[in-house]
Order: sequence, then structure tokens, then C-alpha cells
Amino acid sequence: MGEIWTDNAVHYINEEQFNASMNYRFFQAVQDYMIDRDISVEDFSNRLDGIRQSYPEEANYVMQNLMDSHDTPRLASIIVNAGRKFDRWGLPEDGFEVRKPNEKERKLQKLISLFQYTYIGAPMIFYGTEAGMWGADDPDDRKPMVWPDMDFEKESTHPVTGAERPEDENKFDEDLFKWYKKLGQIRNEHELLRTGEYKKIKSKDDLFVFARHKEKKNPIIVLLNRADKERKIDLELSKFITTPDKYRDLLSGKEMPVSLKNTITINLEAVSGAVLVPQ
Repeated sequence: MGEIWTDNAVHYINEEQFNASMNYRFFQAVQDYMIDRDISVEDFSNRLDGIRQSYPEEANYVMQNLMDSHDTPRLASIIVNAGRKFDRWGLPEDGFEVRKPNEKERKLQKLISLFQYTYIGAPMIFYGTEAGMWGADDPDDRKPMVWPDMDFEKESTHPVTGAERPEDENKFDEDLFKWYKKLGQIRNEHELLRTGEYKKIKSKDDLFVFARHKEKKNPIIVLLNRADKERKIDLELSKFITTPDKYRDLLSGKEMPVSLKNTITINLEAVSGAVLVPQ
């Protein structure tokens, strides 16, 4: 496994060197679309296609799809500081906000993590991101782990001497942890999310839909609504040879029938997603 940040990774992933690398190109694409909003969902889909096509097919299944690491700001803080280019101006002295993320920003973190756990490749989670930790670039991203059985003082000291910041409660985020745990269970219980082929179904109007399947039969379908509004989606499944009579969303538990026209209808809240499995 190589720690390679740039497009040069394509030169090192082969039979003689690395099996895969930390997928910082995935990181950049997700940040550009979901966080910074610099590209459209169509451009996002094309970027992902280009990244996959640049590697051997087998390597795509084990690429480390990460959104933060020991050398970057934490995901929650990247969201708080949207608009700062990948690996640029992420230090506290650069004016980077070090406050705790709010509820809306946490919702986007959940959507991004949903994508990490369902897209082709291996989700890589930096310690504490699943527990709600936040922070600017190194060394602010390397704070001590927040444990559920410990009490912590409020975070009130700015990493830059003399700079001011809000006083934030600092504790283990049980709700966020349960979300990541649920995503891990979903991935572990459904082999298609680990070894299934990837197929894009739709990328339009801030809706990104893809499938994980084998031989185009009974695919698992993932829907991501990045729009800041709720939407009703009528999704056609005719690109697949066979589909079941109905699907169930693993996140909400709701079931939805497949119509005679091979479509399903689903309502998605703003900045939310669904993982549909055949029933």
C-alpha cells in the first residue's frame, strides 16, 4: 500500500510494486463536488470514471478511499471550511476555523461517509473521525482520541497564540459513531458492496445514483441527494437484465415495489441517501 498523493500513483500500482494506494484523488473529487461545490455532479461522475480507469481493475477494489488522514485537516473541519482547495490553507494560522461543526455540517459528513462505504474501494477512516473529532491540518488533526468512557474539558484554546475561538463541548459523538458502525455492518453483510462491479445509473441535478452488482442481476442501488432540498425520485432500472419485485432501504427500513415499467419511487431528504437491496 503506497502513500501517494498525486496522479503518479498510476505508475506505482502494478504487479511489481504496490497493490493500491491511499486514494487522495478520490478525496479531491469528493471535496470538489460535495463540500466546495466547485464542480457539477456530472463532472464528479466523470472524475470518478477517470480515476478508476487509470488503475488496474483489481486495484480499484482495494484503493483506500479516504477523506482525511494524519496529513490533512479532519473531514468535519474541511466541511466547516468549505471553499479551501485540497491541501491548501488548512493550518490554523491560515485563518482556518477550528470550531466544532454544527448539525448541518454533520449531515454532510454522514452523506460523504455513506459514499465511502458503498463506492468501489475500501473506506479508510482516520481515528476519531467516527467519534466526532475535528481539527485543522497537522498537528491540530492529531489531538488525543476522544473516548466514550472519559470526560473532557471544553475546547477553548486556539492553536494560534492570541487567536480567539468559540468554546466548544468536546465529547464522544455517540450518534455519529452509531452511523459509522451501521455503515460498517451494511458493508460487511452485503458482499456486493465489497466485490460487486460498479455501474453509474444517474448523475443529474445533484442526484448521484449507482449500483453494485454481479452480472447485472439484482443490484444494490445507492442514491445520494446532495441538493439542499427534499426530492421525489422516480428511478428507472431498465439498464439491468433482472431486478426483484421490490427493494428495501437499509437506512430507513422502508420497502418500495418495482413497477411494471421497472421503476421505483423514493423520497429523499435534503443531503441524504439510501441503500436499496433486493427483496
